[in-house]
Amino acid sequence: LELNKEGGLNSLELKGDLKQDPVPGIIDVLTCMPHLRHLTILRARRSNTPRHALWSNARINDFPCPHLVTLCLSHLDPTDAFYSHLPPTLRQLSLRCWPRHYLHQHRHDLKAMARLEWQSQLCTATDLLFVLRRCRFDSLEDLEIEYEEDDAEEHLLRSIPERFPHLTYLTIYRYRR
Repeated sequence: LELNKEGGLNSLELKGDLKQDPVPGIIDVLTCMPHLRHLTILRARRSNTPRHALWSNARINDFPCPHLVTLCLSHLDPTDAFYSHLPPTLRQLSLRCWPRHYLHQHRHDLKAMARLEWQSQLCTATDLLFVLRRCRFDSLEDLEIEYEEDDAEEHLLRSIPERFPHLTYLTIYRYRR
């Protein structure tokens, strides 16, 4: 947690295990944080846990943090309306796994992941393309994405400079099928 000069919350980081709906009513909680500029929601997924939408129970039409600059999310749900509501102030966006997918490849880390019942479920290029098409801001400067290749990969990569013309930094974690 980080406070701004006015005493309002400036930065919020939530990390943990996804045992149930990861952040119940997160949109309602964010309405109490109108000055929030940096939001991170990184959650590990347990085996056979369904994806959960962040905007599912939202009772508002606009994103509650109109000054948000940085957003980092793990295990995205491509059908989540959350992405359609992001503010135009966003400059940095990270859509990724947590823990990182490549950690599931090492024997020691794989044992720890199995003990915690965590599994890595990469989104596909198709899912990511669907999400990025829903984002309505052209001032993004820094984009980080993590996905598994599929037939939409070329469309995904071609759409990035079109959707985000002011992009300065692009980080891609790409995995083959």
